[in-house]
Amino acid sequence: MVGVGLAAIVLLKGMFAAPRPPASVAHVTAHGTGFPSGHAIGSAVLYGGLAALLDVGGRRQRYAAGAAMVVVVSATRLALGVHYLVDVVAGAGVGVAVVGGVLAVTRRRVGYGFGLAVILAAGAVAVAGPTTDAVAALGGAAGGLVGWRIVAARGAVGRAVRPVAGVGAVVAAGGVAAASVGVGAGAIPVFGAHAAAGAVFVGLPAAQNFSR
Repeated sequence: MVGVGLAAIVLLKGMFAAPRPPASVAHVTAHGTGFPSGHAIGSAVLYGGLAALLDVGGRRQRYAAGAAMVVVVSATRLALGVHYLVDVVAGAGVGVAVVGGVLAVTRRRVGYGFGLAVILAAGAVAVAGPTTDAVAALGGAAGGLVGWRIVAARGAVGRAVRPVAGVGAVVAAGGVAAASVGVGAGAIPVFGAHAAAGAVFVGLPAAQNFSR
């Protein structure tokens, strides 16, 4: 779900390429385009997804808490002067649509969700060009899809991962992916690092089976 949200952010920002408010009204430095707000999309996907998937408290309470968090995140972007109101409203709407769409698709097969993320990320690359964000989103989505197929093929869905091995693999793969962006590596290294990270994050249960 998060992968689909990231791909949607890169795709839509590349499509609209709308400017942010002028620097004279901004209290912090923000890079990239303004519409829709990536923070609003991300918070709606994260907290909306948690509200939909967690089994804690009542359903209305979960959605109310999630909505409150989205409002807080969106309000901070307005207060910092880095977005217009339409940016955060549209972003929250996109995030809600992502949650609903992913839940509808993955009720049949989880792999469809990763496939949707790959399609959106590929669209982002086509629209925005091979930017770091677009390539990273495509790599992560593709790696996640491969990892899920391996997990499903090995019958490891729902299998627990040993904590030490799991944390070590996640830190290592995530560190390499982050470093590829931090050092300004080219499109191919960024894609490869994020594809590997996506495959590791999703495929850990199957990898544990292989090691036995």
